[in-house]
This record gives sequence, C-alpha cells and structure tokens, in this order.
Amino acid sequence: MVRPTVTAANNELGAPLHELSRSPAAAAIGRLARHNGLFLSHFEHRLTLDFPDDWIPAGRPDLGHRPTWNHGVLAESKYLSFRHDRIVGSFHPGHRAKWTAHELCHGLIGYAWSPTFTLFEHAIAARIAEALPVALYYFFDEAGLRRCDRHRLGGPLHTEFCRACEQAAQYGSEATPRDEEWIISGMQWLENELQAAETSLETGRIIPHRFGALELGSDALAYAAAHAPRLHSQAFSMYVERFAPNLYGRVTSLAALLDRTRALAHAIISETNFTAWASTDRHTWVAQDIGFRLFTIWSETCDGADEALLEVIDNLANAPQDISSCISEYRDLALDYELPSAEEVFAVGYDLGQLGSSMPQLHAGLKSALPFTMDNLPDSLSIVSSFATQDERSRRPLAERFTEFLATDHTPYADVARYETALVTAQAPSEEAITLAPTCSPAPDTTIALAEHVQVLNFTSDIPALVDSYYEDTGVQPTEQPTCVCVFRTVYQEIAVLPVTGSTRDVILQLRTAPLKASEIPRGVLNALLSHSLILPDRYDGTPGKLNLRNE
Repeated sequence: MVRPTVTAANNELGAPLHELSRSPAAAAIGRLARHNGLFLSHFEHRLTLDFPDDWIPAGRPDLGHRPTWNHGVLAESKYLSFRHDRIVGSFHPGHRAKWTAHELCHGLIGYAWSPTFTLFEHAIAARIAEALPVALYYFFDEAGLRRCDRHRLGGPLHTEFCRACEQAAQYGSEATPRDEEWIISGMQWLENELQAAETSLETGRIIPHRFGALELGSDALAYAAAHAPRLHSQAFSMYVERFAPNLYGRVTSLAALLDRTRALAHAIISETNFTAWASTDRHTWVAQDIGFRLFTIWSETCDGADEALLEVIDNLANAPQDISSCISEYRDLALDYELPSAEEVFAVGYDLGQLGSSMPQLHAGLKSALPFTMDNLPDSLSIVSSFATQDERSRRPLAERFTEFLATDHTPYADVARYETALVTAQAPSEEAITLAPTCSPAPDTTIALAEHVQVLNFTSDIPALVDSYYEDTGVQPTEQPTCVCVFRTVYQEIAVLPVTGSTRDVILQLRTAPLKASEIPRGVLNALLSHSLILPDRYDGTPGKLNLRNE
C-alpha cells in the first residue's frame, strides 16, 4: 500500500484527509462538515486573545490559563481554550487523529444559549453539547477502525498512544468483528448520558453518569464556571444578536439541543443526511469567529473607540463575506486608538490573505524548542513567515516540521535544528523493551530492528558538542569529525545522547534503513544494544529458530 500524502492546499477542512476516512463514522462527519462549510483552525498558528478581567472567574485557577510554549509544545487549557460557541474547531498537532472528527462534530452539534439561561442551564447545555463528540471519540470511531496487529481487538486504548495504530488507520477503514458492539455500546452510552441530562433538568441537580473515567456532569460544571461570566456578559449577547441567530451554529433551547444530538447520532450511524445549519457558507463561520474576537476587544474599550469598533463589527455582520474590508477598517481604527494590532486580532489560525498566522507566536514556539537554531538564523522572523505559509496540517511537532523546512531552504542550520529537534522530541522505551530486551539472547535467524523510541542522527561534524557548548556557555569549538549519536529518553525521563562509533555505528546505520538478522550483528554489539533496549527482536517467546531466552 502507498501511504497517503496530504498537503495544506488540498484540504478545505483544515486537517489531514485520511483522518476522515479512518472509520465510517469519521467519514460521515467529514461529509456533513463539508456540507455545512465547517473547518478547523491551526492551534499553533492561532493567537489566543486575552479575555477581559471580568470574564475570568475569580478564585478558580483550576479552570485553566492562557496557552504557553514548553519545548515547542503549546499546551491547550481544557476549559479556557475551548468554547462550545466557537463553530470553527481546532486542529492541534499534538493530539491524535481522533480529534479531527471530534472537533468537527462539535461544529455540527453547535450549542444552546438564551439570555434567560441560568448557570445551571449553561452547565446542562455544555453537558449535552459534549455528549455526541465524546461518544464518537470513544465508541463510534472504533467501529471499522484499522489498528495494528497487536491492538486489533484491543479497543480505543484511551490514554495509551500507539504510533503503529495511528499509521494503520491512515489506510482507511476496514470491517472488524467488534463493529456492531462498538455501535450498540456507543448508542447505549449516549442515550444514558442524555437521559442523565434530562433527569438533571427535571430534578434541578446534576445527575452523574460515570463510565470508566468519563463523567460529563463534572466536566460540564467546570465549563460553566469557566465561561459563565462571558456567557452572561453584554458583549456576548450583542455578539449573538449580530452573528448567531437561531440555527446559525446555535439553538435557543436545551430541548432543541437534545433533539439535534439524537438526530445527528442517527445520521452518523446510518450514514444518512442531517438537517444543515441555516447557513452552510464558510464565510458565516469566519465572520462569527472574527466577530467574537472583535467583541472581546470591544469589551475593554471606551472613550470613542468602543463606538468606532462597534461600527466595524456591524459592517462585518452585514457583509460576512467581506473580510478584507473588515481588516482594512480595523487597521485604520488601530491608527487612531490604542488597540491590539491587526496582526494579532486576525491571527485566527487559517488563511485570511496576508494575515491568519501569528508569526511572533510561532517564533516563540520555535525558540522554546530550538534556541541555538533560532538565535543563529539570520532574519529568523522572515524565515518563520516563509515557513508558516507552507506549514501543512500534520500530527508532527512544530520543531520537526520547521526542521524539515530548513533542510530544503536553509541547509547550514539544518543539522543543528535536527539535533535540537531530537532533544525535545525524545521518547522513552516501551515497558516491553525495558523488561525483555536486556535479558534475551536471540538465535541467529532472529530478526532485529531498531527500537521505535531511538532517533539516530549522523553528522559530518560534531553538532552535539557545538549545541552543548552553546547551552552550557563554554565556548568550546567542536571538531569537524563525523559524529553519530542515538537520542532517546531513559526510564528516568532523562534525555540520553549516546555516541556510537566503529562497528556499533555501522550496525545502527544499517538498522536505521532496514532490520537485520541477529547473525549479521557482531555478538558484542548485539548484546550491548539489547542491554540498553536500543534494538528489539521480533519475538520474545522462545520459539525455536526465532528467539532463545537462555543465556549463551
């Protein structure tokens, strides 16, 4: 099979295409999302605007904070980064492929809001809005999902991540013996959850419904606490009036949201049509997204700026397809008043012509991951800008994508970036590798492969010493000798950089290309690499001719 290739330009949904062919349910979501003009913004390119102080719940630091970079990863706050009322979903490279259908499902469900809603009703609305996307993630997306051989009947893995399963799913769905079980279980869980929400409404108390680690009632309370000040604000009411009338991503009652959830669940499972939003035009959702960002700023303006900004907002509401005029009007306004720049306000995480990506945010993210590279690149902001226009929607770390870009256009710094990327993306060995590899003594015809967690870097000069001298500020000038290292994370979660030379280096470089037979590896090298769990045999069970667990 040929692995599917996805570029930024060939997918209007804002995610890799194969993520919406991984299961029949995901494919149904993709079809309905396209029909409704929905899409995802890029979380790393999108600048999160600060909420006004009176939108932040007092005394609740547990509800989240503004996203910050940590070694090239932009952490997403569970309750403050996500809004049910934002129909444009989020694509986060650090999340697994299941999230694409989950986020688009949120856009199809929408949200319930009325100016008369109490805090209790906001909590129930959040609970209902989350129910089907969660059922999709844990149940429906499992039906027809292609997994690796080891996990073919192993379920959704929940918090456990399997790279082989993610890769297998890229080749499209396939029927499995458990498909009907997943659908029946998912529908039962969903109906139980919706009934718990209905009973909560009847009794005036949050009725729990726990399934393993899933308990949407408590999550809904946290969401309501985090967003109640915003949902009860004058700005939000004005936003809804202009951009979100009934059936424009919003319904006006909890009963309507319940009905919509059940109807969409049926459409996903039966692969039938589903009543579209009143507008299926992408411009509607873009105008909503930008309109809310402008109202966020409007909430903290005064002395004439508020009236002038409201005029810009009204013009956008009256002509949602004319984003360029909105940008131009805002630029002019920012010249007369102290307002955030257009580059910040319109850094929405999708293309708006000349705007759409936050270059300072991407630069900060790369600086957190690749400090040596970014400090030495000439005109690094310009290079980041060029990278941003080519950055595809991929489930790969920012540093890795940028390093690949540098290898094409900025070769002198590509090796340094490769090394720094390896440091921030280093992985630990599996429990199986830690436990079994050091004790085994493979038979000659045993197939030996490089362990998945090991990154092999081969340089024409001593790049690790160069970067280390920068980090440690020693001023040491490295030699020009060829250098090969293995980078991985130890069981103590420390980053290990293991130099390899001579015959060990030769074996490692061959294994980087393809597996070898145990007989093709010098016995001393074989034992040393196994003792560090850097290489793995294809079997541990002592099958004759494959693996011998007895010490020789």
